[in-house]
Amino acid sequence: MRLVVSELLQDKENSTIHRFEQTGLGLASFNFTGEVTEKTYQACSGALVQADSTCDYCGTCIRYEFWVCSADGKEFKVGCDCIHKTGDNGLIQQISLAERKLRDMKVAAAKVRKHQRLETRIAAAKKKLSSISDQLASKPHPNTYFAQQGKTLLDYVDWCFTNHAGDRASFIIERLCSAIATQINMAPGGWDAREYDIFREAAIASIQAANTPETREKAIADLRERVKIRTNLE
Repeated sequence: MRLVVSELLQDKENSTIHRFEQTGLGLASFNFTGEVTEKTYQACSGALVQADSTCDYCGTCIRYEFWVCSADGKEFKVGCDCIHKTGDNGLIQQISLAERKLRDMKVAAAKVRKHQRLETRIAAAKKKLSSISDQLASKPHPNTYFAQQGKTLLDYVDWCFTNHAGDRASFIIERLCSAIATQINMAPGGWDAREYDIFREAAIASIQAANTPETREKAIADLRERVKIRTNLE
């Protein structure tokens, strides 16, 4: 146990009183009860999840409460950081397994969240696929060998979706949709549906629906014509 200097002692005198005992949390020795509780607060759906408890030793806001019991039977909650700061090696050793389990739980939860985000992204990409499949089919396969065999970028995207590479397929679809959206952002001040007489989403859809380079260029030319009319370029 680390030596703690007390303000009540004379110069160069030391106290071996446990930090928790000094703050009135009970008498040493202190033991971990084995209980860890999580307290969180969320103002509304989608808001940041915040810690909703406080350490009985330092008053800091904590999310995970490590429960400790003193020699005289007092139970209190503290953060794991404060336990480490006491220098009480026995108590630190007692919470080591709980800390490891907590770390494993956080890692597992992070993997679940990552998987959920990926599934959402893939589902969104699949919904867009039908509207841009012709454009994907007009582009060569990224692998030279398969491109020479007549395979297209659409074939590669389909392969990715069926071979656990949905993230790659989603990236390709997102990039193409982004390029289409960029093509219609041609006028200063952004898109104004009232002046263009067409919603931005409808303009994107018209380009996506074009199944040949010629029809796509015609759709883009039509949008450019709307820009000229609006900005009086002619």
